[in-house]
Amino acid sequence: VSDLGKWFWLLSLLLSKSVYADAPVAVVDSYAVAENAVLNAAAPGVLNNDIDADGDAIHVAEVQGSAGSVGTQLTLASGATLTLNANGSFS
Repeated sequence: VSDLGKWFWLLSLLLSKSVYADAPVAVVDSYAVAENAVLNAAAPGVLNNDIDADGDAIHVAEVQGSAGSVGTQLTLASGATLTLNANGSFS
């Protein structure tokens, strides 16, 4: 004789728990700088207001769609240069 009810409940509970990690949420950032001035931000920089619901560490993975651009100085369409690092700092 056994009580299958408690085992069924435990199995149902285990199966209902999500095994997938939640994606981090990037929040829009806004900075202003005078013309011909330099804008620098220390880490966490652009990651300061972003969150990961699972508590995992987050980092910048791509700049303008390219992983190879992280930490590399780019010239933007405006003529400005940008170096965005994996830790969120930039110059």
